Amino acid sequence: MPAPAERLQPASSVLKPFLSRLVNMDAYQRKLDSARIRMSATDYLSLAFIAVSSVTAVAFALAFLISSRVPRLSFLSYSIAFLAFAVTLALISEYPESARRSYGRALDAELVYASSYAQALSIAGTPIMGIVERLASEETVRHVARECSLILSMARLGGRDIVSAIRAVARDTPGKRFGDFLQGIVNTVVSGGSLGDYFNYRAREYQEELGTRNRVNIESLGVLTESYITVGIAFPIILLIMVGIVAALSPSPSPLLIRGLYATSAIIIPAVSAVFAYLIYQTSREVSS
Repeated sequence: MPAPAERLQPASSVLKPFLSRLVNMDAYQRKLDSARIRMSATDYLSLAFIAVSSVTAVAFALAFLISSRVPRLSFLSYSIAFLAFAVTLALISEYPESARRSYGRALDAELVYASSYAQALSIAGTPIMGIVERLASEETVRHVARECSLILSMARLGGRDIVSAIRAVARDTPGKRFGDFLQGIVNTVVSGGSLGDYFNYRAREYQEELGTRNRVNIESLGVLTESYITVGIAFPIILLIMVGIVAALSPSPSPLLIRGLYATSAIIIPAVSAVFAYLIYQTSREVSS
């Protein structure tokens, strides 16, 4: 079976002249490389163009069918079709930057473990090249391992010395704190300082930051839980009881009250629960990382 990049070659060759007039390919390639997306800019933009065109064609075809059968829904169906086009375009356009931020957060979260491991290796007398090699093969810090593998590739295949390779990755890495960590290694090596002392300092710093961040996130988790009990459980129940009592005591309850009951139970409560579930999930992930 051909690789995805090979399957995209015919489309890429056809679309490249058109896409090159719209987008700076070199700048977009740097953007993809920074997000660690292993695709050429031409292949990625060709895939994006095909995806947006397909979604738009299907959405407007469905809108045409609906409007031809139910004319009064024409405006709504074409509006939804245009919304599908806009959302798909926005998601695909934002994906490289979103991937870069996500990768950078994961990379920075692994620093506390990577720095402690590097400190232990440095105390054992391992040189900087050996430390990078060991980190590149460490599966528990897979994002750091991927960056260290890139450093090794630059050093072995690109003909650079290890310090220049570390400096290059520090400049382009998605993780800001990881970039600072690598730049500190370069400064320590160039100035003749002790890598053991540097790794020890960084390990303690990241451990203190992790403890502080976890305390803040746990407190935020408690606040979110209390807020959900109040806003997501108590308030809707009280509202339903009040509206139900008003509707029961009224000789001819307004249809608006009945619709309000349906809207509260079918839309508002699930929507509030979904929002709080997402916030609690994100905060829990920060604590667990």
